[in-house]
Formats: sequence, C-alpha cells, structure tokens
Amino acid sequence: MSRRAVYLVVSVVCVFVMLGSGLFVNGSKAVVGVAIVLGIVYIFVQGTLRKKAWVLAGGLVVVVGVMYASVMFAMPLWLSFTGRTVDCEVVSKQEVRTSKYGRETRSELRCGDRDLTFTPYREPVGAAVGGRTSVVVDSAGLVSAVRPGEVHRLGLIGLPATAVLAIGFTLVVGRRPRIAQDGETV
Repeated sequence: MSRRAVYLVVSVVCVFVMLGSGLFVNGSKAVVGVAIVLGIVYIFVQGTLRKKAWVLAGGLVVVVGVMYASVMFAMPLWLSFTGRTVDCEVVSKQEVRTSKYGRETRSELRCGDRDLTFTPYREPVGAAVGGRTSVVVDSAGLVSAVRPGEVHRLGLIGLPATAVLAIGFTLVVGRRPRIAQDGETV
C-alpha cells in the first residue's frame, strides 16, 4: 500500500471517528479530547498529502464542520432510533459548579424502578422537586438521557452530508499530484 493510500485511509478514519464522537459530548471529556487530536491529525495528514495553504485552510474548515455536525446531530440521531421516553419524578435538584465560572443544575430522577442523575444537554428539567417530567433514555445505555425536545432526525441529512463533503475534500486533496519545489509533479 502506498504512502498516499495510507494517508487517505487515516484521513477517512479520522472523519468517521470525529463524526461519532458527538455521541459522547455530554458524557466523557476524554472522547472529546480524542476527537480534537484526530482533527489535528487530519489537518496534518492533509498538509502532508499536498503542501498548499488552501489544503490546510480547507482541512481546518472540514474539521470544524465535522465537529459541529457531530455535536449537533450524532446524539439526537442515535436517540431517535434507540431512545425511549420515560416519565420520571424529580427527587432533588442541585446546582453544581462545573468550572470557575460555570454552573449547571443536576437533577436526581426516579423513573419507575430506575434512579437517574440527569445533567442537561441543552434543555434543563423544568419541573420542581416532587414534580414529574419526561426524559429520553438510551435503551442501549451508550449515551446519557436528554429531554424529548432534543431528539430529532436532522442528523439523517446532516451527518451523511458532512461525511460526503469531508471525504470528498480528502479525495480531491489525495488525488491531485503534489508539486515539488522545482515545479516537477511528484
């Protein structure tokens, strides 16, 4: 396998792992870190394939676009297929400091025989302690629960379109011949 083919395979793997990393954006900071590292690897590989400024700029746009699409569409799309809505009682609420200036409200929910600590993804629990609310839980247990309003199927268009654009860019960069310093095609 040629070096160019290896670079193309690495680029495509980076794109798909970055697209999937949005599933875990509300759970594991380590996964987000891995996605960022893969984004840097993607840009580096694209720059190695073809040393032009437009390739690095395009690679950066691809990485930002893929990360954005992943965060916006991956988890809601996953839950639209594997999630189920459950009715829960709000047992307690507590405000937790997440950083020096950031705070979030975590709610303890009792959903039938299951207790759940709910950390809002985008939409917090509006019910007071003792009240009832609905959340969507992942039947596969892969991602954390979200509010029903956060589950949508826009990812059916957004994720594949982003993948096609990112891989298209990768193939354009990979197929174009590299120009050496003396003007000769490499």
